[in-house]
Amino acid sequence: IVDRTIDWTPLLVHDVHHEALLYDVLGDAANIEDGKFKQVSNDGTERWVVIGEEKDTLWERCRHAPFWQVQEIIPAAIEEWKERDVEMRSSRACSSSGRTAHEISRTVSSTLTNLQSLPEHQERYKRLAVHAEIGEKCALAIQDQRLHDLAAFEQDLTTGISEEGVLGGLSSRNSGRSGGSFSAPLIWPPITTRQAIEKELLTYLEDPQLSNEVKVRLLLLFFSTPQGQACHERRNELLSHLPIDDKLLVSSSRWVAAQRLEPADVT
Repeated sequence: IVDRTIDWTPLLVHDVHHEALLYDVLGDAANIEDGKFKQVSNDGTERWVVIGEEKDTLWERCRHAPFWQVQEIIPAAIEEWKERDVEMRSSRACSSSGRTAHEISRTVSSTLTNLQSLPEHQERYKRLAVHAEIGEKCALAIQDQRLHDLAAFEQDLTTGISEEGVLGGLSSRNSGRSGGSFSAPLIWPPITTRQAIEKELLTYLEDPQLSNEVKVRLLLLFFSTPQGQACHERRNELLSHLPIDDKLLVSSSRWVAAQRLEPADVT
């Protein structure tokens, strides 16, 4: 067991693995204490369903996988179910006319086997429908909250290293992000990099589509890094993008005391 007081910043970062993501971004539609998801039917009826029942092998495959892998696993499982459904329907529709006694016997045996598995087959369909709805809602949340870019920015802030291995830099794989090559600076982070980080941070804070919760997490994370701690002159400007209650949280004395201090020099 690790005391998170020595490494609490990862708790603010969006985890893009399936189980962590759905509990993080689905809000009231997911209950982490009971392990349940609120499913909405076509007629608008809502019901709570348990996620990860004993027979739900798909959940065991998906729960710890990155979400982009889950987006491939679930459609493949649905296609497999469809093929099995067609096979079972064809078997039940087969006629015994014009067949030998042996062929009729084999057809009857196959039909009985399919009928025995029918309840489990239908139960699997219900579980697939739940997983498909979870995946769709997660994908919408990722799009609405700009998590593709936001998660990459959070990783850059948390690790202090961009995807390209630039110390104190920003990953350049996303459109609009600042890249470039920096040699190891004597003062970390370099002023040019700090300005690029603050510029990208502002794009999220000024986005009216992002929730205040996302903005609070991002500012808490930013102020815990050397970039944020060196940003004294613009601190109030950044906080002005939050409602008063959230602003007090980010600027509280307890939070300031808990912030991680980094050495000024990097060797």
